[in-house]
Parts: sequence; C-alpha cells; structure tokens
Amino acid sequence: MSNQFRVPTDKLYYHVDAKELPFKTTKDVTNNLQIFGHDVAKDALTFAIECLGKGLNAYVRGMSGTGRETLVKQVLDEVKPKARQQNDYCYVHNFTHPNIPRLIVLKHGYGKILKKMMAVFCDYVVSELQQTLSSEDIRSKRVQIENKHNKILINIYQPFEDILKKENLALANIKDGESMRMVIAPVHKDVLITPEQIPVLLKQGELSEKDIIAFNKKVLSFQPQLETLVKQANFLTEKKYQDIRKLDNDFARAQLSCHLDAISEKFKYKDLDIYLDEIVDDFIENVLYNRKGSFDPTMFYGVNILTPTYKDDKAPVVFESSPTLVNLLGIAEREGKLPPYASISAGSLIKSDGGFLIIEVDEALAEKGTWAILMRTIRSGKLSFSFEDYFGGRPSTIKPEPIPLDVKVILIGSHQRFYELGHYEDDFLDNFKVLVDLDTELPRIAESFMQYAQVLKKVVNDEKLLHFDNGAVAQMIEHGIRLSSGKNKLSTRFGRLMDVAREASYLAKKEKKNLVVKKYVVNAIKASIGRSYSSAKRFYELLENGTIIIENQGKQIGQINGLAVSQAGTISYGFPARITATVSPGKSGLINIEGQAELSGNIHTKGFQILGGLLRHILRPCHPLSFSASIAFEQSYGGIDGDSASGAEACCLLSAITQIPIKQSLSMTGAIDQFGQLQAIGGVNEKIEGFFDYCHQGGLNGEQGVIIPSANLANLMLRDDVVKACEKNDFHIYAVGYVLDALAILTDTESCQYELAHRIPYSYDSTLFKASENIQTLFEQSMSLNDGVN
Repeated sequence: MSNQFRVPTDKLYYHVDAKELPFKTTKDVTNNLQIFGHDVAKDALTFAIECLGKGLNAYVRGMSGTGRETLVKQVLDEVKPKARQQNDYCYVHNFTHPNIPRLIVLKHGYGKILKKMMAVFCDYVVSELQQTLSSEDIRSKRVQIENKHNKILINIYQPFEDILKKENLALANIKDGESMRMVIAPVHKDVLITPEQIPVLLKQGELSEKDIIAFNKKVLSFQPQLETLVKQANFLTEKKYQDIRKLDNDFARAQLSCHLDAISEKFKYKDLDIYLDEIVDDFIENVLYNRKGSFDPTMFYGVNILTPTYKDDKAPVVFESSPTLVNLLGIAEREGKLPPYASISAGSLIKSDGGFLIIEVDEALAEKGTWAILMRTIRSGKLSFSFEDYFGGRPSTIKPEPIPLDVKVILIGSHQRFYELGHYEDDFLDNFKVLVDLDTELPRIAESFMQYAQVLKKVVNDEKLLHFDNGAVAQMIEHGIRLSSGKNKLSTRFGRLMDVAREASYLAKKEKKNLVVKKYVVNAIKASIGRSYSSAKRFYELLENGTIIIENQGKQIGQINGLAVSQAGTISYGFPARITATVSPGKSGLINIEGQAELSGNIHTKGFQILGGLLRHILRPCHPLSFSASIAFEQSYGGIDGDSASGAEACCLLSAITQIPIKQSLSMTGAIDQFGQLQAIGGVNEKIEGFFDYCHQGGLNGEQGVIIPSANLANLMLRDDVVKACEKNDFHIYAVGYVLDALAILTDTESCQYELAHRIPYSYDSTLFKASENIQTLFEQSMSLNDGVN
C-alpha cells in the first residue's frame, strides 16, 4: 500500500528552465531594479513618506538580507518627496551666556546672505570705524568738551586762589607716588616754595621757624576748603570724560546702527534684531574703550550656518550607517580660541531636516545615548543637544538653543526588535505608527525570477564580478526556492544568496573563465555547506562508530526514527533521532521524559499533550484509558522544542500499544493535530537529506525512505544525489495526510485511512482494532493490579 503514497521523482525538485529566462547572460538584463512581491509594504512606506501627521514614522520590518534598505531607496526614488521645510539654522554668539549659542532660523539660502553681510560689517569695524572715530570732526568736538570743562574748573578754583594769594599761599600740584596731588604751598618773595626748598631757606636765613609755623597754621585753616574744591573738580573731570565717552559712544552707535539697520531691514526677523542690538552694545561696552591687543570682530560677530542637504525642493534623505552621538548630533571642536557658536557642526539629524533619516535600529540601540536622543527629538520636534568640550583644562558644556526639526525617521530592523520596543518603550508605537512588513519570500513567478536576475546584475556591476549565464541564474533561483520555507515561494534573503554569487564568481575566475555557469553556482553552494558541516560530520562519525545508536534496517516495537534540524551558522542540516516508547498497565498516562527532565520546550510539550487527545479520538474506548506509557528521545541531552516529531511519537506509541513492529529503514517527520492529521513542518529538505546521508553512509538497500506530511510536498527541493537515488528506487519519499496512513507504511499493514464524516468501522485485522483490543487488555490488567494492592 505504500506505493500509493510514494512521491513521484518529478515532485522532489522544482527545476527552473534556463531557456525560459528572457536573457542569455546577466549582461543582457535591464538595470531597472524593481522590488516585486512587497506591494503591501510598498504602499505602507509610501503612506509614511507622503502623509503628514504626528507619529507617522516608519519601521521597516524584515530579516537581514531581504532588501529592506533597497525597498526604502526604491520607494523614495519613485515618490520623490519634496522637502517639508527648508531652513538655514544659524548659530551666533550669545553675549550674555556664551556657552548657549543663540539660534537664528532663516529661509534656506538666507543664511549665506546674512554671513556675507556680517563679514562686510566686520571689515567696516576693523578698517573704517576706527578711522571715523579719529576724524577731525570728532576730535574738534572732544576739544570743545575739554575747553568747556576747563573753563568751569577755572571758575571754581579762581576765587580760592585769590584768597590764598593774599595770605602768601598758592595751589600747587605735587607728585605723590605715581599720581599728582593738589596741595596748598607758601609763597616767598612771589615764588612758590616747595617742601624740598624749606630746609634750604631755613639754613640760608630766608625763613625762620616762626615763619614755617605760621605757614603751616594757615595751610591747615584752608585745607577743608581745598578738599571741598578738589571733590568738585574731580566730579567735573569725571563729567568731562563721561561727556567725551558719550560723544564717542553716540557717534560709534550711530555708525554701527547705520550699517546694521541695513541687515535688519533685509531680514526683518525679531531674533536677528535682538542679536544686532547686542552687537552694538557689546562693541560700545567691551571693545571701544577696553581693547587689549588686536580685536577680531569675526570671532564674535560671525555666523555659523548649519544647513541640511537640500537640492532644489527635494527632501533630503540621509542613510546613517553609524548612528553614534557624534554622527547624529554633530561635533563641537574648540580649535584655538573659537567661541562656542563657531565650533558647532551639523550631524545627520540636522542634515535630514525636512526629509528622512534612515537608521538600522540595532545600530542605534548599540550606541550609548543615541536611542534616547532620537526618541526625544521625535517626541518634541526639536533637537536639544549639548557638547562636552575641554577648555583651559576644565570641562565646559556647549548647549546651543534647540533647533525646530521636521524629520521623518525610518527604522530598519527585525521582527523581534519591533516587538521588544513595542513592549518596553512606552510611546514607541505612538511615534512609529507605520509598520512596513517585508515578506521573506516572493511568489514563484516570472517577475520574481527577473528580480533575482536584476539583483544579481547590480551586484555584478557594483563589485566587478563575472557575469552569469542563464543556467547559472536558474540555479540561483532554484537555490532561492530551497531557502524559502513557503509553498511556491522564493527566498528574499538576497544577502545570503549574493554570498553564493560572489563565491561562484571567485571559482570561475580561479579557473580563468569569463562567465559564471551553473556548475560554479552548484560548487559554491556545496562549499558554503561544507564549511559549516563540521558538526554534522562529527554526528555521523558518532553514528558510524556506534556511540549514537540509530538503526536503518530491521523492525522494532516501540521504536522509530524521528528527524531533527540543527543550525550551524547560516547552514541548517538534518539528522535522525531515535524515539522510543514503552507501555504497561497503570494509571500514569503518557509520560514525556524530556518534559520530566526539563529538556522539553513549550511547543514540544504542547505537541506531546496532543497525543492524549489523538488516542481518545482514534481509539474511542468504552472505558477510561488506563495505562502508563513513556516516550523519549534517546541519547538527546540538550533541549528539544518544536512539534515536528509528534507524528513520529504517535506512531511509536501505537506500535508499543499494539506490539506491531516498525520498520527501522524508514524515518518520519510531521506534526499532528488531535484528529490525527499530519501538518506541515519546517526544514523538510534538510531532514530528508539528513536521513539519506546516514543511510547512504552504510549503503542504500532500496527499503529506506522518509515519511513527510502531504502539506510539505510543495517545499521539496532535494539535493541532486537524493533525487537520483529516488529515481533508482534506492530511496523513497512518502507523503501522507493522516497519521494512521504513516503507521500503515511503517508497519507494513493495511491502510487505516477512514472517512471521518461517515465513521467507517475498521476491519478486524486493522491496526486500529488491535490498538483498541490491547488497550482493553491493559485496562483489565491495570484494574487487577489495583485490586491486588487494595
């Protein structure tokens, strides 16, 4: 009966006819790379790009190498979005808080105009303003102020000097240290006597001690009045300097304002007017009279423009491959004595203003602080940042005023990362409302075949590889079909596929060929598998020397060859696993030994629990199921997960119950439901090939084969050597839809398939009847044991 379930050899592999490809080599393929099979993803991304709304940032979700970045580039090229805003962000000196540079936002292009006008103003300050302040007109006005104040001083001192003259006294300026001091001095014979001359005159007899005492007495009497007059004179002198300074200030302010008013009228921007007024005040207060050495106005009156990458009205698009804080924010390099505002440069956030910033989410999460800055900018619509720098040996912080950005962020990441961010980041889903979900597969149609050819040509051109003929491209497509886990699909993991293409080109070049043909692709695939096959090789060595026990001939009760898949880097390989079951009277029911040893994953445990439901459905005894049975994966010491072995476990258990032996030349894979239907599993090709390799190692005998679910027929893309063995009837593949059909093949008994709708009763010698009969026996034995105990 097994013949009716044997898979025809033409179903074991899907061949792509190279002659049906509309080109001879990739050189003939058009350069118009189109992404097929992602219509929903393209529509979602187009919506995110074109629709204006808060939180409409996009998360492009898919496996690495599936063309996520290519899709983003293609949609952006097709949509050609316009910039939502075009601004020049101009940082200027903040005269009150230098470490908080002032931001001036102008329309795009106006920043350069402002910078040029400020440069002209600085030239004027350096060259013309100083000359103007030294002109004849301003000097004559200073002289007028000085003459006016000198005249007032004369009027203050003259009456006092007249009084002193009558008393043979006069006012004199004497040196007191490095300054001059006004004192009252005696007059002798109309000559003012200095303190140094008094001892000489005493010695000459021109003056007596009595004269000196009289002079001192008079001086002391007039001293208070002198002090009052000196205070008045000092006040007037200070007033004179203030008047002169006011003259200079007013003149300088008028000259500066004359030039700056032209700038103000040009832009008519409030924040700019405030800055221009601060320039005038700073020059008057800190430059005009407090110059220490040469003054460079460009240091403080310049403009630092941070301009996004606008081209015409197109939206800027920035792919940030290394989203460090420096690359995201920009840098602040305090070279020499540059003020803070002049040391800031733009990062990718500013460069993408009005457009799009594309980032790999894992790269952003790997950089300290990057994710926080990114989310804060998206939430607030402003770029608030600070730069740590070292100046004078002490840390100082540059904190520019925030920039009002309009950036749409497109994150590229995996499914797992999306779920993690949605779970742990409170407002992630509110700020990334558009999910662009890329399939890992394409439909198996001509357009998809051409997409493979176009991607291949692009890699060939970009990396200077050899061109591929249509046979080599057909082999690449067949490899893509094998990598896909879906029915009638092709894998979109182009990164992995192009690695094969690179190696195929290398192998062809090594043989000094000018074109890659099919055999080089085949050899490249074999080589990539061989490099990761050490684990599988070790496993087969253990099988060969008997360390791991697997039988591929004869029959055993309660023993079956299951199939498993292991991962080695990017390569998956299958291998057989011995499953055993034992049964006896009792009330323990089914025992999952892996579960008891805490080696069973959740999915495997679920698959095992379905076994109980399956037994109740197919046996339908008139009494409670009363027996003890245990099932184990022998010589398995690691964790086991997945339900693909549940079909094999069911057959193994039924063999133990019915005492009907299972052919060890066969292995089985497939998940079951409670009604006994076999369901599709993953890695079907690797599992078949794993058992084939084991059987081939000891020699094929024509009895060996693998039972798979019928649902996996469309997934078959077996190796050439496996297909050839099946063609020669040295190896067999069986596809069944019901577990009892698999059991019939395994036990060489009649078919147990039945129509569920009609409930057709099973024949006397059917496996099912024997199972029910043995369950009844076990039940009776169990009850007898219980009576004995009682």
